[in-house]
Amino acid sequence: NEVVEQGTPEGVEIAAMLAGYVRQLDPTRPVIQAAHPGTNPWENMDANFAQVDVAGYNYKEDRYGPDHQRVPDRVIIGTESFPGRCFEAVTATLDMPWVAGDFVWTALDYLGESAIGHTSYDGEAPQFQTWPWTTANCGDLGLCGFRRPPSYYREICWQLRPMVACFVQAPLPPGKTAEHVFGWGWPDERPSWTWPGHEDKPLTVRVYSSCPRVRLLLNGRGLGERETSRATRFTAVYEVPYEPGVLVAVGLNDGGEEVSRWELKTASEPAQLRLAPDRATIRADGQDLFFVTVEILDAAGNLNPNADNLVRFELTGPGRIIAVGNGDPRSVESFQQLQRRAYRGRCLVVIKASCQPGEVVLRAEAEGLAGAEAKVQLAMPF
Repeated sequence: NEVVEQGTPEGVEIAAMLAGYVRQLDPTRPVIQAAHPGTNPWENMDANFAQVDVAGYNYKEDRYGPDHQRVPDRVIIGTESFPGRCFEAVTATLDMPWVAGDFVWTALDYLGESAIGHTSYDGEAPQFQTWPWTTANCGDLGLCGFRRPPSYYREICWQLRPMVACFVQAPLPPGKTAEHVFGWGWPDERPSWTWPGHEDKPLTVRVYSSCPRVRLLLNGRGLGERETSRATRFTAVYEVPYEPGVLVAVGLNDGGEEVSRWELKTASEPAQLRLAPDRATIRADGQDLFFVTVEILDAAGNLNPNADNLVRFELTGPGRIIAVGNGDPRSVESFQQLQRRAYRGRCLVVIKASCQPGEVVLRAEAEGLAGAEAKVQLAMPF
């Protein structure tokens, strides 16, 4: 991946050496070299790609077509692509049979390359690695595995099933006129219809859909139908004056019938915690993990997407808490304390099993909120 000498005679020698070594270890699978766009001219990569079985293109989906005309036997795969060019990368892959697939950079957010996917506003530093950013902020999934908007948009672009997803662009801070999305970033849009203080002010609502048309409703009132197709990049944009309640996006088939639905409900003040383990039983082998999603809800059971309460944890039984997180790309909290602030209403606890069977009980509490607990059974692995 991105060998510095790519596109040079030395790079060709390195490619041949590395590919030969890989084939010695495993002759059953193709060898791929992923090349970054720094080579100028790009045609200098031809000799490199001749040493491998599949040509990996990083951020070069614009060359899929021209290179096929020039080297028609080349098998291409998108080895890195920008989240913001999802539509271009996916449609090019679908349309061109000589392109085997596409890998976005990246699937899951990570520590390091801090803020390569950050957003900023007028007057703020545009470069990445800006304190206090700690994660790259470029994953389709956040650091805790929670899905982010580009994950849903990518699924829709692949056209795998009728689907609709709806997000609201966060209002600009006072005095700011524009949001700037850096490199691998995505606009600050959220699955939220909880915007106190913005009553009657227009909010930008984006509906992503693999259905032919979508309909948007606010508190039962129709806000119009829009086409969602390749021509619209599978996106319908509405400007909606904010009023609390329920915002619903409906995906329609060619006959005008509902085939998918996405609801955003206004949440009231945080009132309670909810714990959701990913499994009810794990292995008592000293290695197995389970993950508990912690959510902050209002009295009616709706997730409050603005909640940032500090949540404290206590564990009893044959296991231990080995990590806590919240997915906030600007958090500098410890991953190993028995507490964590929620980020947009959620955080995560990771628990490791001991070698003893029994019941693990996780309890969570936060000031002013009703607490919660979750139980998981540890069973012998045989």
